[in-house]
Amino acid sequence: RNGNNPLFVVDGVPLAGNDVTAGGPDGGLGTSSPRNPLNFLNPNDIESMDILKDASATAIYGARGANGVVLITTKSGKGLGKTLSYDASVSVAAPANNYDLLNREQYLQGVEEFGGDTQVLTFQNADTDWQDEIFRTAISNKHDIAYGDSYETGNYRASIGYEKQNGIVENASLERFNARLNWNQRLFNDKLNLNTSANVSRVNDSFAPITNNAGFQGDLLGAAIIAPPTIDPNANDTLSTGYLKPNRLLEYNQDLAETNRALINFSADYDITDELNFKINAGIDYSTSTRNTATSRELIIDTRGITGNGRASSVDISNNNQLFEALLNYNAKVGEGNLDLLGGYSYQSFLYLGTTLSGFGYNTDDLDQMVDQTIQAGNTVRGAINGDYQQFGYNPENGTFFTNQFGDAP
Repeated sequence: RNGNNPLFVVDGVPLAGNDVTAGGPDGGLGTSSPRNPLNFLNPNDIESMDILKDASATAIYGARGANGVVLITTKSGKGLGKTLSYDASVSVAAPANNYDLLNREQYLQGVEEFGGDTQVLTFQNADTDWQDEIFRTAISNKHDIAYGDSYETGNYRASIGYEKQNGIVENASLERFNARLNWNQRLFNDKLNLNTSANVSRVNDSFAPITNNAGFQGDLLGAAIIAPPTIDPNANDTLSTGYLKPNRLLEYNQDLAETNRALINFSADYDITDELNFKINAGIDYSTSTRNTATSRELIIDTRGITGNGRASSVDISNNNQLFEALLNYNAKVGEGNLDLLGGYSYQSFLYLGTTLSGFGYNTDDLDQMVDQTIQAGNTVRGAINGDYQQFGYNPENGTFFTNQFGDAP
């Protein structure tokens, strides 16, 4: 697992802890963080969350539980009867407060006091608060429908949900589709207990150009604070004085991600005798994600070498987490005491694959086309690779890719 995060266990399946959505690569404005790996879960499907820490966590999950364990249990149909529910909500969000920035007159007065040339800054008759250009009143909506039933020998609950959450910063949003099924069945006079839990989700993310290490020019938030108020946001120009024009930064930057995830768990336990129980537990957590970013050549970012070129990238990652457990438990009274013996086998595998494609210098200002060209170039290189060790590159003289085979590993 990464960092100091706890181990999350959803319906008996310990999650790997890897990033499910890729972090934003450096497109000239610095890198950005990935989304929360738990955002595939619908909060309305969660029944309970329990926290294990210290010895109780490590006793069950070993070193993986050193930072604590969060047990997440989703809702079942137990005790419901035939129940159909629909929940809908609409929310509105806006910035609570803005920074108190200099207006046009205050800014020009300050420039003059420090010996600056105000003539350079007054060619546009504007008085702009750039915070108004990047922040918005965001309206979000959420819809959930669920049906459950509890009968003599079992229960089930099925749900589907949709959520569109818009951020208060322009271009920032999250859209989630998810479906879940929990089913429990008892057989052979309740000696055999079968449980199935399945969750599938699709999350579409749109990221604003907010990064962790943008440099002196700043990202979107930094640019909104330091850009001069004397510049007209509607003028068809860019800043060439070391500033980034925030609304142009929104217009000439695109950062989109799509993440698909399936979490499926099956367990069966059988009471061999009143004292002896055998249980198997199997689960899979599989996800794929693609994050595409593009920054137009129209955006002036001198320090990162983008001016007149543009940059684009495409990042693909996949996670495959598989779990299998077999447990034999003996619990009986011995005299006035109790004897509890547990033996078992546990296997969990983690497979993480990723590819990052980056391009520089494009003959188009179309952000979607820039991403498509990057992916096509990557596919061309992939098609030429045949072996364990490769050197590959691009020959600008004839517009072809080359590959050199180094030979297979001994």
